Amino acid sequence: MPVRRRCAVWGISLAVVFGAAQLGTAPSAFAASAPSVSAVSPTSGATAGRTRVTVRGTGFTHVKRILFGSAAGSSIQVKSSTQLLVTAPAHAAGRVDVRVQTSAGTSAQRTADHYTYVSPPRITAITPTSGTTGGGTRVTVTGANFSHVTAVTFAGKIGTALSVTSATKLLVTAPAHSAGLVAIQVKTAYGASAAVTADRYTYVAPPRITAIAPSSGTTGGGTRVTVTGTDFSHVTAVTFAGKAGTALSVTSATKLLVTAPAHSAGLAAIQVKTAYGASAAVTADGYTYVAPPGKVTAAAVTATTTSLKLEWTNPTGSDFSGVMIRRSPGTVPPSSRSAGTLVTTTSKTTTVYSDTGLTPGKSYAYALFAHSTADAYAAADTVVGTTKPSGGGNPDTATALTAGWLDTCAVLTGGTVDCWGINGYGQLGDGTTTNRTTPTPVTGLTGVTAVTAGMAHTCAVLTAGTVDCWGDNEYGQLGDGTTTNRTTPTPVTGLSGVTALTAGDYHTCALLTDGTVNCWGYNEYGQLGDGTTTNRTTPTPVTGLTGVTAVAAGDSHTCAVLTDGTVNCWGYNGFGELGDGTNTDRTTPTPVTGLTGVTALTAGWLDTCALLTGGTVDCWGDNEYGQLGDGTTTYRTTPTPVTGLTGVTAVAAGWGHTCAVLTGGTVDCWGDNESGELGDGTTTYRTTPTPVTGLTGVTALTAGDFHTCAVLTGGTVDCWGDNESGELGDGTTTDRPTPTPVVGLN
Repeated sequence: MPVRRRCAVWGISLAVVFGAAQLGTAPSAFAASAPSVSAVSPTSGATAGRTRVTVRGTGFTHVKRILFGSAAGSSIQVKSSTQLLVTAPAHAAGRVDVRVQTSAGTSAQRTADHYTYVSPPRITAITPTSGTTGGGTRVTVTGANFSHVTAVTFAGKIGTALSVTSATKLLVTAPAHSAGLVAIQVKTAYGASAAVTADRYTYVAPPRITAIAPSSGTTGGGTRVTVTGTDFSHVTAVTFAGKAGTALSVTSATKLLVTAPAHSAGLAAIQVKTAYGASAAVTADGYTYVAPPGKVTAAAVTATTTSLKLEWTNPTGSDFSGVMIRRSPGTVPPSSRSAGTLVTTTSKTTTVYSDTGLTPGKSYAYALFAHSTADAYAAADTVVGTTKPSGGGNPDTATALTAGWLDTCAVLTGGTVDCWGINGYGQLGDGTTTNRTTPTPVTGLTGVTAVTAGMAHTCAVLTAGTVDCWGDNEYGQLGDGTTTNRTTPTPVTGLSGVTALTAGDYHTCALLTDGTVNCWGYNEYGQLGDGTTTNRTTPTPVTGLTGVTAVAAGDSHTCAVLTDGTVNCWGYNGFGELGDGTNTDRTTPTPVTGLTGVTALTAGWLDTCALLTGGTVDCWGDNEYGQLGDGTTTYRTTPTPVTGLTGVTAVAAGWGHTCAVLTGGTVDCWGDNESGELGDGTTTYRTTPTPVTGLTGVTALTAGDFHTCAVLTGGTVDCWGDNESGELGDGTTTDRPTPTPVVGLN
């Protein structure tokens, strides 16, 4: 209980109170004031915390905590009642108040105590994602929080010429670095970007040449050169002493093929260029241009029933070493020294050669190439000969065939054409629309070397290298600049130098002497290869395609064999018929995956097959009926070998079936057989090759949608399969499951 005492001192009454209750009511003039913040420095820091912050103000005695928003700082060091230091805690991005708590209270919020948390930078994308090992690539980095960038590193190496264009974008020049994958990191005063997939950048070494073959060629160019080395994955060009080679084909990261351009005689350095640099000069890249010898002249031919004797005049000059002779069936000579079949290579003194073992009554075309000791070749002299028919028979027999939807046409030895079958659009070319069950001459057509048939139109190559077409023209597939159907042959506008033809359902393509291809007609899926889907009524070049040796068209896709034995395809790809491993339509030529050594092609409705140099066949695309011949009905988007098939000399594909001529003159077929088009006496589908019953001596083959026909030795023709419109040519409309002779061609 409080004790009170009174005393009187000079008339003053003083009360002294002892007790807790009265002590607690001491006057407020003696209590400490609450703290106040007047400034913080710095005023911002990383969201991860750890920034050392100086706080100024008053009342900084008996400090308990420093709050950044609701989070407490650490390592408080009170320098005086007006200044302290504190380490900022981690906190989400944004502005907070820095408040000082003492025993006397907490500082009030005010503008002076504002502190901003800033997130570290973050990368969301880089472009480009790769560059040369020498550095120098300008890289755009996008992301967030780029306002305070101090450096950008590539696996720890600092990039140069940094330019921050906004808080979300910057540009930097990559430093030099060894080949491989590195991480790009953006650094700011508030931290560094965390590693993410988006920050990956690949350093790629420039190409390097280790060998070339051959190491020499003619000054006229045209030599196919194989270059081996490293880092060929991104090749943009190959040059010969600065002149770009053509028909570039990169087969792997260590190998490419290129056609040498024309150049003056002498040594020229080959250089491989990529987006990542160019190959350095080395001894291995030296290529020697050699002037070719003169050309062979005065080539002539003398015929027997089974041989053709060639005679010619050799060029003069010490550099001449011999003649390479190549042969093609028909009347169109091989267009290059890799086209056709090699017959022989003669010595420099030889001027006569007999080509034996030929088929009676058949035409053969020859190209004779003079060459030098340095393997430089002159342009060819050409000659065409026809063996005499055996037994004195009619020489006007079949040399080639083509089959359309429900019709068939044959080229005869006299250069005329007979057709039979359906004729609703005038596709038989006889001036009518009447179906024919036996061969009927195409009106006014002579000098024909090749013929092709589409769904309901037909086209022929003439000896002059021009083309006539007739039949359905709804999409301009006749190439005469109109969409008017024609019942007799009509010239294709502005087309010359044609060596081969192919027809899809509603489009047509021609191979020209210079190795390029023109197409016209229907183009909904890009089957004309001109980079568009616009129909064309006159011939239009296929984009970027050169060095072509053969061409084949399916329903709505087209494929071409190149001089290096690879294949490009374009158009519809719903079932993988382009062979590029996808189902994406292509409007320009696209390489078939992993395919080399191709000598011939055929295209069915939604599938494609290639004959390889070893006599085997690869197919791809739709396989609903087993038409790929791999023992399944699974469609394939890349080439797949036909099961157990060897010794093949020719191949033909129809709507859902495929057939091949074997070296013994027999034929195997597989796929759809609903109408007996496999010729095995049944209507059973086959997923692997099955022999055609009783057929031998076959020299040529064609497949329509549901029927098949073959030229036999001597120029006779057998057909089998569907015959609803007379397309088998036997005078009836009865389907035939085994080969049946065509009337008038036997």
